[in-house]
Amino acid sequence: MISTSTCLARDHCGPAPRFEAECTMPGGRLELKYCVPTAIAESVLALARTHLAPDALALGPQQRITSLYLDTAQLTFLRWHREGSSDRFKLRIRRYGEHAAPVVYAEVKRKTRSVVRKCRAPFPVEALQTLFEGSDVTNDGATPQDVESLREFGRRRRVSGATPRMLITCVRESLRDPEDGTAVTVDRDLRFQPTLHADLTGQERAWRMMRLPVTAGQATTVVELKYGGQPPLWMEPLIPWLAPWRVSFSKYATAMGESAIIPTC
Repeated sequence: MISTSTCLARDHCGPAPRFEAECTMPGGRLELKYCVPTAIAESVLALARTHLAPDALALGPQQRITSLYLDTAQLTFLRWHREGSSDRFKLRIRRYGEHAAPVVYAEVKRKTRSVVRKCRAPFPVEALQTLFEGSDVTNDGATPQDVESLREFGRRRRVSGATPRMLITCVRESLRDPEDGTAVTVDRDLRFQPTLHADLTGQERAWRMMRLPVTAGQATTVVELKYGGQPPLWMEPLIPWLAPWRVSFSKYATAMGESAIIPTC
């Protein structure tokens, strides 16, 4: 276990870096999270399947997703979450599927008060190390939007000096409306392991089960309702029904807390 008496991996404990508030990510949506028993999650999915389609990136009805979360030497992103900063962002790299994939995704996820904005871009997995060496990563055939999103990720990573901190994996079923971004996601089997490496595989024996917040009933599953502006009519009844299981929950912050990696300087 990594000691809490110093910052992770002998990082220098100095002032947290400052970042400009400007962001190129348009739009935004609300994300409501719930930790629920399995039966509740199945009921939500049954309704959502009548209105939403499977995620276009999904490899089947369910798939494993693995995310590599980055943070600064001073664990600035974790501090922002713990302090409830009204305008914050985090950086992560995501892989889809049980095994190594040729393409991974760089993501900048920004939260301004309760509104979440995300930009993401695919790039070849063999360029992962190049990304952390500070060089620009190219992706042949990428759209102009993907190129800009990848530049945004690289710029924020270089300015912050963020490096790998935590691997988190789960089995997800994702349903969404491709037109307006309305989505329902259900995550099961959440696991994590600390890492200092630009790697999306981790060590097989190092994975640990993530404890979910205590809610009404035995929570085994994380359900998220995502929508922009107002929820669609079919989703509106779900919000009061799920209210007993509503949580403020960050997979990254939870994993860091359970690993005893906390900002102490």
